[in-house]
Amino acid sequence: MLRALHGLTGRHAHLFPHRDSKTKPMATASFRQALNVLVWAGKYSPHATRTTGGTRLNEMGYTADWIERQLAHAEPNAVRRTYNHAEHLADRARMMQQWADMTAEHNTPRLPETGFLRLPQIIGDPKTGLPPLIPAKKTCWWDGVKGGRFPKPVKPGPRVTAWRVEDIRALIAKAC
Repeated sequence: MLRALHGLTGRHAHLFPHRDSKTKPMATASFRQALNVLVWAGKYSPHATRTTGGTRLNEMGYTADWIERQLAHAEPNAVRRTYNHAEHLADRARMMQQWADMTAEHNTPRLPETGFLRLPQIIGDPKTGLPPLIPAKKTCWWDGVKGGRFPKPVKPGPRVTAWRVEDIRALIAKAC
């Protein structure tokens, strides 16, 4: 998923760049606004991501030191904080890879073997709650089609535009 997002954001330093300056990270409020647009306001908060992650990683049996370090929590014990500067980077990388594998397993869209997909089925539709296979705005998607980064559509009818499932599956595989 991160590779797919990088394909959308380009060569910028940040995967989620600021709206006004691509050299800065996205503003914190942007995530909350995205939840509002997706009609999740009041049902989910940005901090709930950290709560869910911390809880689940503990349930998966990971060491509290690794989890707390990953969440950027300060050590509450002043003496331990003074003498223990361990980062546990290799362990945390394995932990986060298992987390990514687990979440991908639960969020991997099921595509038919063959057939066609309309644009809302590919980029999602917040009005109907249809989740995206590839998170992109409509204009970004069409720029990608025009630039050759995304597959060309087929026209099964005069007012119908669709993409072959095989082409979308190949695009997703290429991004991963």
